[in-house]
Formats: sequence, structure tokens, C-alpha cells
Amino acid sequence: MVLESTLTCPECGTVKTETMPVDACQFFYDCTGCGKLLRPAPGGR
Repeated sequence: MVLESTLTCPECGTVKTETMPVDACQFFYDCTGCGKLLRPAPGGR
């Protein structure tokens, strides 16, 4: 099981690899570059 995801901010382009929690669902993410609240893209992509 892969517990890491690489997230790319569509606003500022910041790329960060984060370890996903195994005991909770994380649906939103605050960009560490610009502070924008990121949400999943429609269709799960």
C-alpha cells in the first residue's frame, strides 16, 4: 500500500509529497506555498 501522495498546487505550482493518514480521510489540503485550499478535481483525477 502506498501511503504517500505528491500534490501539485494549480495556483502556484508548489509540489509536495505528503504521507496520507491511515486512520482518517483527508479530503482537503492547504498549499504550503500560497495557502490555497485544494480540493479533489471533479471525476477523481
